[in-house]
Amino acid sequence: MHWKYIALLSLLHICLLETCDGCFLSHYQFQDKKDRNTSFYEWCLEKIGIKNYNRKKLRIFMRYYLPVLFVLLGILFQDVFGRIKPII
Repeated sequence: MHWKYIALLSLLHICLLETCDGCFLSHYQFQDKKDRNTSFYEWCLEKIGIKNYNRKKLRIFMRYYLPVLFVLLGILFQDVFGRIKPII
C-alpha cells in the first residue's frame, strides 16, 4: 500500500475516533462493563499483565502519535529506501 493511502486511512481513523468518542467496536464490546470507557488496547494490555500505565497518555499516543508513526515509516520504507513497492 502506498504511504499516501496509509496517511488517508490514518486521518479517517482519527476522524472516526473524534466524532464517535472512540471506536464504535470497542463501545459495543465493552457495553456491559462497569467502566464503559475501556478501549481494546487497554484491555489487551491488562490481559498480558500491564496495568500500571497512564491512561490519558496511552490514549493520546494511540490516537495521534501511532498513526503519524505509521505514515512516517511508510514514507521511509517506500520513498527513501525504496524497499516496498506500491501495489497501485
